[in-house]
Amino acid sequence: MSLEQYKDANRKELWEILQIQVEQIAELEKERDECHAMVVYMGAIMDESEGVAGYHLNGDIAKWDDLFTVPLYENALQAHNLEQQAKGLEDYVHKTMDNSYILHLDPEDIHHCILIDLNATALRLLEKAKALKEQGE
Repeated sequence: MSLEQYKDANRKELWEILQIQVEQIAELEKERDECHAMVVYMGAIMDESEGVAGYHLNGDIAKWDDLFTVPLYENALQAHNLEQQAKGLEDYVHKTMDNSYILHLDPEDIHHCILIDLNATALRLLEKAKALKEQGE
């Protein structure tokens, strides 16, 4: 909702918007608390164990320190970030292309070219993410 729409909204509409936002905040707080509990639980498991058996598929126990080494963790994080960026681009392209006005664009039109380029960029991001994941395996 734009600032102008807020300005023109009546009290009932503002109250409804506020209620929706309060519900969304409550959901986010619940998710945050669940994530926090999971992190505390995992910390307790890590404190009481050496690592993960079966991770290397050779009978060795993967020590917790080995699992959180910088390259492995950073590759996974970078792959995740690339996937999220690609998803954002893909969502934008698909939503825009789904709009009826885009169907009538000339293939030479700059907007059409930009959308095609964005889609290609999303595919390249996904390829990079896949390569990073494969390095981590």
